Amino acid sequence: MIFFFVGIFTFSSIWEAFITALIYLAIHILEGETITPLLLARRFTLNPVMVISSLLFWDWLWGIPGALLSTPLLAVLKIVCDHIEALMPLGHLIGGSFGETENGITSSRADPGIFERGSGVLLATPVSNIIPFSKSAQ
Repeated sequence: MIFFFVGIFTFSSIWEAFITALIYLAIHILEGETITPLLLARRFTLNPVMVISSLLFWDWLWGIPGALLSTPLLAVLKIVCDHIEALMPLGHLIGGSFGETENGITSSRADPGIFERGSGVLLATPVSNIIPFSKSAQ
């Protein structure tokens, strides 16, 4: 809206003012709806159920400001949990869905280093996805 009014005062034609506003709108939509989500989704995901639960809780506690801050607060909580070893299971719960890595081992997309080795299998994976580390374990 501001770019349209600036365009009206800057250019002699109303169509040039519209072009200025449309170029800004196109750049904003391209960045906000395509580029940023593609870059962030590869590295950082949140569990949708946890996002909705966080939204309901913070909306109940703080109202509209809480609803606006619920997802950023959940993201900060996940980052903190991922960096404190005792809280890693909570960070894994807050994290998104499981995905396949290059070698076919199932891991968390948000933090592929969350799994530990123990007794020849990957710990903290779903029971259906337990894979032996070595062929001798088969």
